[in-house]
Amino acid sequence: MAKVGLKLLSTADSECINAVAELYSKKLFDYVELYVVPNTTDTIEKWKNFQSTGLSGEKISLPIMLEAPDYHHKINFANPDNFEINRRIFDEIEQFRQALNSRCTIITPGYRGNISETIRQLKEFKPKNIIVKNNVYRIAELSSAAGIGSCGEELEMVKKDTYCGFCLDIENAVCSANITDRDPYDFLRELNILNPIIYHISGNNISTKDVTGGNISGGDYNFSKLSLIIRNNALITLNTIIKEPIDVFKFRDDVHYLRRFCK
Repeated sequence: MAKVGLKLLSTADSECINAVAELYSKKLFDYVELYVVPNTTDTIEKWKNFQSTGLSGEKISLPIMLEAPDYHHKINFANPDNFEINRRIFDEIEQFRQALNSRCTIITPGYRGNISETIRQLKEFKPKNIIVKNNVYRIAELSSAAGIGSCGEELEMVKKDTYCGFCLDIENAVCSANITDRDPYDFLRELNILNPIIYHISGNNISTKDVTGGNISGGDYNFSKLSLIIRNNALITLNTIIKEPIDVFKFRDDVHYLRRFCK
């Protein structure tokens, strides 16, 4: 059976966290993927408490994985000028990792740079249990800046040179395929050869070129085809844009829909 995760920001407020704890108590998801917003190490204790204590005070053991910040917070692992900023980011992530006993940290390679610089920085920082995620080919929010690590060749280079794992972001791949005139499902099959440890999924139209991070119910992906691509017993994070308070009903519907197809 696939395990489903919920994406949260480290800045989430108490109302959001309580809503998520209730969802977890109902076994609607299996883990949290925590996007580490820069300069939020002061929230670690809050997340540690959330991870170990349920709504009614009973002890739980909620797995929390991490995701490094990306271009939304001006973090770019493909640019040598960002080296010291990136070092500080990995120092902060390491604090989260140790406190929460996180299994892995997912990173996006960067933009307006090159994959060799991403590899160099990862080798320099030596972060623990890194998983690289495929980028979108062009980043609309950055005036269509080139996304580094959008193709299989670059991702394979990172995997080979840094011994990291791979996260297949389905929406990023679909948009990249459309930008480069590829069939989205063929491109997903191509990236799937890289043996993803985890998948990211959100709703969108199969013909779009822009990432929206919408709910699954709002897109038109063919889940019968996707279910043949996503590996059995996979980790699948619902990578929708987080809005507070969380729309419990949409999240519940997305989980039920996903579990119908992914075993």
